Amino acid sequence: VNRYFGKEIPNYQQLGLEPDKIYNLLRDPEELKKALSSFHGVQLLIKHEPVSADDPRQDLTVGSIGTDAEMVGDDVFASLRVFDQSAIDLIESEKLQELSAGYAYTADMTAGEWNGQPYDGVMRAIHGNHVALVERGRIGRDAIISDHLPVELMEQSMKLKKGSVKAITAKLEAIAIYDDITPDVAEVV
Repeated sequence: VNRYFGKEIPNYQQLGLEPDKIYNLLRDPEELKKALSSFHGVQLLIKHEPVSADDPRQDLTVGSIGTDAEMVGDDVFASLRVFDQSAIDLIESEKLQELSAGYAYTADMTAGEWNGQPYDGVMRAIHGNHVALVERGRIGRDAIISDHLPVELMEQSMKLKKGSVKAITAKLEAIAIYDDITPDVAEVV
């Protein structure tokens, strides 16, 4: 459930919404799940602007979203590719590390409650247009570029002192054999 000014809601005038009033809209997880494939391959932009084949906004395009968008619980995950160095610099400096999806939807102004949060309407028939790098997204730090070094790569890049692997292996074997070994006994020196 997120807050929107009436004027941000598609067809707000026909729906009788006040342009400067704040409405709470539910981005229903089931509706979002149905829309995931519409985000496959969309443009990653440096600024929120609707794009189309007639106006692709190449001047704002810094990358693209992968074709692997999936939902895990209520969260959406997808790969992305950034091919513009200035955008990479902004991401790495954490100035623009949050993401904001640009999409069309049909507003169903039927009120209700979701997980204890009241809402004024539901987003239906969501269709992805783009994803933008932003300083602060509407849902905050939950929509971020997560670029961390995986444990597997960290292990490959670790430099151990000579003989460390043998000592660590021996300690791990001892732990595996005896389940009553305390952490101080298993400590590598």
